[in-house]
Amino acid sequence: MTLFVDAYQLAVSDNVYKIGWDEDQFTAHLCGYLNQLKVKGQWFVSPQQPYYTENHYSGIEHASVAPRPDIRFEKYIWQNESPFEFTIEAKNLKSNDSHLKARYIDTGIENFRNKRYPDGCLAGYVIQGTADECATAINSLLRKRKRASEGLIKTNFIRGFESSYLSTHISGNAPMSLRHIFLEFYIN
Repeated sequence: MTLFVDAYQLAVSDNVYKIGWDEDQFTAHLCGYLNQLKVKGQWFVSPQQPYYTENHYSGIEHASVAPRPDIRFEKYIWQNESPFEFTIEAKNLKSNDSHLKARYIDTGIENFRNKRYPDGCLAGYVIQGTADECATAINSLLRKRKRASEGLIKTNFIRGFESSYLSTHISGNAPMSLRHIFLEFYIN
């Protein structure tokens, strides 16, 4: 996540993005910076790579319906061990846009909660309002849906980066924590 935030900070300082971009355009833009930074951390970074499960490998499910989180990070730590994998699913956010907030919950939070996506976090590309305003608006929608206990709580799990949040959900029968990073591309 630190590498992702570093890429964001470079993007903001270069200021060549456009507020009208959709989430795929923001993701591609950030991947350009990630490609510059990945050597530093020896990461493999791939955008929208399919996440195949045993059902896809065995032909039970068609490969075309495999989930495709926005960014996948992979790092081999020891020669004979499985790689460390981490995914980021990104969504555009506006503090006053109900559709985008609902989409953040329905295709963001839910894809992690129901284990459609492997371990990872959500990224909100804030293109109107502030990170805190967007978090408050998402929490309001969660309350309306009778899911107040799943609200986003501001935390500092990335040193030096203020716009990070944590939420708790039930996945299967077990509690799970989900991390959220809000990247402000526009501030009121």
